[in-house]
Amino acid sequence: MRLAERSTFMRSYSNDPRWIDARFGKCSQCETPLKGKRAFYYPLTRNIFCPDCGSKHSADFNLNKQDEDFYNSQFPNRREY
Repeated sequence: MRLAERSTFMRSYSNDPRWIDARFGKCSQCETPLKGKRAFYYPLTRNIFCPDCGSKHSADFNLNKQDEDFYNSQFPNRREY
């Protein structure tokens, strides 16, 4: 990967929270039924949030991910595992 590409590339891992289409369940925060709606899901804790509650969680996660990506881009000679 070239250095110019690295700055726009953010890694994702299997346990990163993500938006899913919920087939069952209810919001972990406000107890809203989620069947047939988009939901923000944390795989490690198995918490799931409705779009209203999940938007803040999603924004927080994306900010943290961008901060980490920027911090790691300061060290271009690091080894990629």
